[in-house]
Amino acid sequence: MAVTSYERWCSVISLTGDRDTRNTDDGPQGMIRIREASIYALKGLPEAERHCYGVRVLTMRRWPRGVRRTAIDIWVPTAGPSTDLLTALRAGALAWEQFITRYMEEQEQQRSCRVVSYEQGIPHPAEYACRSLDYLAHLAHERGTITVLCWEQDEHCHRFHLVHALEDLERRMHN
Repeated sequence: MAVTSYERWCSVISLTGDRDTRNTDDGPQGMIRIREASIYALKGLPEAERHCYGVRVLTMRRWPRGVRRTAIDIWVPTAGPSTDLLTALRAGALAWEQFITRYMEEQEQQRSCRVVSYEQGIPHPAEYACRSLDYLAHLAHERGTITVLCWEQDEHCHRFHLVHALEDLERRMHN
């Protein structure tokens, strides 16, 4: 089976963590913008208003209720907290700070990520040999603007920490 340029990119970035992609042909050059939002805040917007959010990336392990497949562009379930971690948080076994620490450990220790892209609402699943963080960083380089989505509508959501980790990864890649 042939290795795609994306898989090569994932392999390099996962191993080195400090690759400078500004002078490569792996994606367009220019401003990279990583945003965050609640999926419920975006789902009611007209398509014209959703354009400024770039690629809409759902980062939850399970699909949220009431959200159509056409409301997002890509689903990365492995970018969300594990089911065990969410269960422990909801049961009160973990404080928020402990939850976030363990969530970020999960993200850093990943060896692969699951991605489902949606073209006209039709799912196209794929598995990549890189962390979800690496996939999302590559997506931001490739597309310019991505919006990390989850269902939570308050400050207690993993997406804020995921965006922060992506911004840190971006800084490390360019220093």
